Amino acid sequence: MWQRAAASHGWRARSVGRLVVLAWTLAACSDATGSNSPGIHALSGASGVDSIFAILPEPLAVIVEDESGRRIVGQAVSFTVAPAGSATIAREGGFLLAQHLVDTTDESGRAAVQVRLGSVAGSASVIVRVTPLGFVDTARYIVTPGAAARIAVTPRDTAVYPGTSYTLRAVVIDRTGNARAGDAATFSVAFGPGQVDPTRGTVTTTDYGRVRMDVRSGSLTDTAWVSVVPATWVAAQQHDPGNGGPIGIFLMQLDGSGRTLIARGLDNAFVSGQGFGWSPDGQVLTIARGDSVDLVAPGSPEERIMGGSGALLSGARFSRDGQWIYFARAGKGIFRVRPNGTGEEHLGYGGTEWGEDFFPTPSPDGSAVAYGTSRTPCGQTYCIRVLEISTGAERTLVTGNLAAWSPAGDVIAYVSGTEIGLIHADGTGKQVLGTTVGHVGWMDWSPDGRWLLASPGVGPVLLFDTMNGSRLPLMTLVPYGATAWRPRGATTSSR
Repeated sequence: MWQRAAASHGWRARSVGRLVVLAWTLAACSDATGSNSPGIHALSGASGVDSIFAILPEPLAVIVEDESGRRIVGQAVSFTVAPAGSATIAREGGFLLAQHLVDTTDESGRAAVQVRLGSVAGSASVIVRVTPLGFVDTARYIVTPGAAARIAVTPRDTAVYPGTSYTLRAVVIDRTGNARAGDAATFSVAFGPGQVDPTRGTVTTTDYGRVRMDVRSGSLTDTAWVSVVPATWVAAQQHDPGNGGPIGIFLMQLDGSGRTLIARGLDNAFVSGQGFGWSPDGQVLTIARGDSVDLVAPGSPEERIMGGSGALLSGARFSRDGQWIYFARAGKGIFRVRPNGTGEEHLGYGGTEWGEDFFPTPSPDGSAVAYGTSRTPCGQTYCIRVLEISTGAERTLVTGNLAAWSPAGDVIAYVSGTEIGLIHADGTGKQVLGTTVGHVGWMDWSPDGRWLLASPGVGPVLLFDTMNGSRLPLMTLVPYGATAWRPRGATTSSR
């Protein structure tokens, strides 16, 4: 245990109001003799309680005494912060902060450092050693949170189903994220289909839409959000948020629950245009991977149904009747094949023109297919074309690079730059659903044609309500890319 000598050397620093000096074992001494006990003895600053980044008002000052109780002059004394980062130390009057310093006892046998507490609330200590003599002791401090800086709300944004209840947690934190105690928060709904208990933070949703909750504590305010979405299952590709590498394709609900691996991922998330589609009964997912078209049922191995005729672009969809799978072959155009791998057909032009066709999406009745293309006259701006399968006639519909035909009518969703819109198959009724949506690589509809999933390159998957234009971010799908809506015909056992 520390012993504190009677002689004291003060260092004047700023006043610290909440400093609490802990008990010391006192022993009388003179300038020449001290406690009559060999070792390290504290003069000041060997304990205290203060907030983050506080500079303690007294230096950590010690004397070193020999067997006869005399102070040792010219002795090296090391000071080491433990755990690292819990505090910093500097030489008296110095400004360079460190985790380890060595001071030499002066003519009175004294060595000292200034102590500045760290950024994390909890315990901090400085170990003092005189290694040649085998002396060691520890100064101990308690670091408390600083002044209130902001409110941390959990969950800040999520997705749930109508009629769901969950609880917001609000904690007041200081500037480095330490939680403070005793700061009460209140909750209120700013807008949207939901209610919140003002003191408990219990949120109850009532209908589809976007809900904003305001959280207050004293002069601090913050906001929490929730997207209220339809209950359904999807297949979604998760990727590494750092390098974009594929983690896998997962079956999960829109609220993030029930996550189960279906298949390995397609490609790096930064490669644009990746997607897959469910069969109309929701039993199998079709994937264009490498040079093959594959099928995978949840819980079963992925099965290759055809391939070996050239690289495919990473997007495949079933026809509405489940009789065909549509895909694109690099440099060769649009194709379709039966789910058993037979009857492959090439649709449209013969592959002799410059440019690429990609991401076909068939009409509900199977008579036409929309697709993106860079063929003349579209060029580098890309456009969406509609091909009448029986006649081979085609028409340019709108500028854009990705399309998804609604399974419930003649409405086609398109992506053009950062814009997502809707347009009828005859080119009329163009409607913008959303702007500032970057690098959308896949879209998929709900079977009833009301909801549209869009998978941007960055940020959450988006859900659009085409009845009212609502844009609902799905923070439960971060970081995910291509997402396909699973039809309700799927049985529970196939999950």
